[in-house]
Order: sequence, then structure tokens, then C-alpha cells
Amino acid sequence: MDGLVCSHRGPFTYADVDGRIEERPGNGGLVNAVSGLLRGGDRLAWLACALSDLDREVARGRRPAGDGRVGARLLDIPAETHRLFYDEACVTGLGFLFHGLVDQAHTPTFDARLDRAWAAYREVNRAYAREVAKTAVAGPVFVEDYHLMFVADALREIGFSPPGPTVYFHHVPWCAPAYFALLPRAARTEVLSRLLAFDALGFHARMWADAFVACCEAFLPGAECEPGRVRWRDRETPIVVAPAQVDVPHLRQVMAGDAAERWRDRLTRLAAGRRVIVRADRVDLWKNVIRGFAAFERLVLDGGAPDTVFVALLVRSRTHLPEYRRYLAACRREAGRVNERLDPYGPGPIHLLVAGGSEHARALAGLGMADVALVNSTSDGLNLVAKETAIAGEGRTRLVLSETTGAHEQLGAWAHTVHPFDIGQTAGALAAALAEDGAPGLRDAVLDDSPESWIRRRLAPVSSA
Repeated sequence: MDGLVCSHRGPFTYADVDGRIEERPGNGGLVNAVSGLLRGGDRLAWLACALSDLDREVARGRRPAGDGRVGARLLDIPAETHRLFYDEACVTGLGFLFHGLVDQAHTPTFDARLDRAWAAYREVNRAYAREVAKTAVAGPVFVEDYHLMFVADALREIGFSPPGPTVYFHHVPWCAPAYFALLPRAARTEVLSRLLAFDALGFHARMWADAFVACCEAFLPGAECEPGRVRWRDRETPIVVAPAQVDVPHLRQVMAGDAAERWRDRLTRLAAGRRVIVRADRVDLWKNVIRGFAAFERLVLDGGAPDTVFVALLVRSRTHLPEYRRYLAACRREAGRVNERLDPYGPGPIHLLVAGGSEHARALAGLGMADVALVNSTSDGLNLVAKETAIAGEGRTRLVLSETTGAHEQLGAWAHTVHPFDIGQTAGALAAALAEDGAPGLRDAVLDDSPESWIRRRLAPVSSA
């Protein structure tokens, strides 16, 4: 299958090593989810944003991007336009809205500054549409995530109709109508109506798809809404529930590599024969790291974790934003506070390891040696770590999983379910998971699927078009 993937982040990052540009795998949940397709037999083009000065040099031709099979191209968006688009319209605007992070005492405030950010959002989406129109793609156009919700409508505005379907996938949660109403009426209508210009819309979980349909019913006068589709004006748009799948052969290849082996040796020495709870996350505001430390503290104080260590394998995220720098600092303080209370004369049972970039081998090594993996996000579109736990742990690692992750719909039957804000419940779930022998059903639930089947489900409603 030929096709074109459009996303904000691309499949590669670049580093300048002694004057030579070195290509490295990209990182982030979206890239990990979609990159499984690149390891199959399909030939895909991938269109993404230049995110750094070095990326912009690549975009301007310093070195062709891609590996010869994946035609990766970078859009050279002006730095200030990109900052307004990404930092203000996407991350602290729409991203905070969809993840339930809006502090209503202070935000959102719709003023001239946000107007500029919204204008930049439209302009970046139009830039993607113009580039799509230049691309000789014979298959579907896959548009990934909330950064690019206006691309299909922008294609219509320039009069370009791709030969294949244009399908959108929302990788983060969708919020309920009462929360979506924080957007002014014009913005609500623009987001919903432009999304309905796609040939199909996909979500990781039924709860997010249902929330989107409920928003259409609440805020689009005349919309005819039912589970699985929305009819509005002269269009009918299918709504697909298709949780992304991990690439099992690739994960096992990484786990068998030298980097994972080195991390297993290091983490084994760190555990020193004790039981191990592991979390492996980017330090995003919705990952709920601090409450995880508090739940572990409660577990130890209640006597439920003798000879147990907590290994937090964290990766810095968006540290150019003050909200994210403050959160990482707060995670460090909380780990220090808990260690001081539980072990005032020693290093403490929480081992916090923070990396600056993608550390997939490290995460898989940790999840594979863990007795229990903790995924307690306040809100997650899916959470691939939950699925990677099932493969890395080979049925031995137990999973404590928040009910507000998209992955819970698929894996909740084989996990210990927690409410992300309930410290006592999370401590109890950790204790129950530590007392179990294994979770083979969790592994089998993930082995039954593949990235290719995920794409087939996304395309199913438009496969005959």
C-alpha cells in the first residue's frame, strides 16, 4: 500500500556529529504507533515539521531525509509561526483542553495573543495541505493527531482532491461537551466542522469517539449523530474505534539488543534482589507521576511493599515550556520527599532516572524485569507503555492501569484498574499486583493484533471508496 503520513513529529530526528548529520529514530507515542508501518512491506511517504535549526537545514536540502524506502520530508515553517502554532495553539491550548488540564482560574483567555496562535494553527495546516497537493501519492493520506485537524478542509479550499481517502486519527483523548464548551462557539464550530471534512475519523477508544459524537450533537445545529457516524450538511463521516497496536517483532528485537542488555544489567544491580515496580513515561503533565510516588509511599507505610523498589524511568518532555520544567522539578521533589520519609539515612526506595531523549531500550528492559508496571495517567488517548508491558514482561509483569487511558478498554480485564486521583486505591492495586504470580492474559490480548490490522480498521469504512 502506497500512502502519505502527515504528522507534527516525523519518523526521524537529526544530530550534527562532527559536521555530519546523523539520522536517528524519532520518539513519542504517535511516532512509535505509526512507525510500525514503516517496518512492513509498504512504501510510505511521511510529511512532518522541522522542529529545530538542524531540521530546517535538512528541510532546505543539506541532506535528503529518509532511508530510501520511507520518503520523509520536513516542512520548513518559520520559527515564530511554529512557536505560536505548537506551544500556544496546540500544547497549552488544545492539548490542555483535550487532556483536562485547563486551570480555569487563569486559562483559557481568548485575546489577541490567542488569536495570533489560532491564525498560526490555520496557516500550518494550510502549509501541509499545499505540500500534500504537490505529492504524487496514489494511496490514502493519513493525517495524525490534533495538530492537523484542518488539513482536509484546507485541501478542499485549494481545490485539491487526493486520489485516495484522507483519514484522520486523534491520538489524544477527546473531552466531554461540558469541557469542550470552554472554547468559544466559533472555535467549537470550526474544529468540529473541519474535522468532518475528512473521509473518516479514528480514535483509540470508544469513550473518546463517543465524546466527539456528543460534541457534534451538542454544538453543530442540524447534525445527525449516532455511534459510528455523524451526518452534517451534505456529508456523512464514519467514526472508527481502532486502538493502535505495538509492533511485537520489533519490540523483541530491541529487547534482544545490546542496549537493552546493558540496561537489564544496570537495573538488576539497582534492584539488588528486591521486587520492582516500574513506570516508564515521558514527563507529560497527564502522566500523573507525582501521585504514583504518593501511592507507593502509602503502600510502603501500610506494609504492602517489603523489599520493594520503585524505578521511575522518565524522559524529559517539552522542557522549553515553563509548565513542563516546573512539573519535572516537582517530580524530583516528590521522589526526594518520599525517600526521605521512608529511608531517612539511605538512598531511599524510589530510583528516579531521567533521560534527555528517547530511551526505548531502557524502557523495555525496565518493563521486562518489573514485577509490576504502573500506568496511572489522568487522561491518555491510548498509552502504548501499557501494551509494551504485556510484551516486555512476557506474561510475568503485572499491570496497574488507570481507567482513564484508552488502553483500558482493551486491557482492563487483565489489569488492576485504578482511578488516577485515588491514592489509596492505587496503593491497594499495587499491593494486589505484587501478590500475584503473573498476567499471561495481558500478553495474549496484545499478541492478537498488529500495526497492519490497526491501519485496516482505520480504512475499513472507506476501503471501497
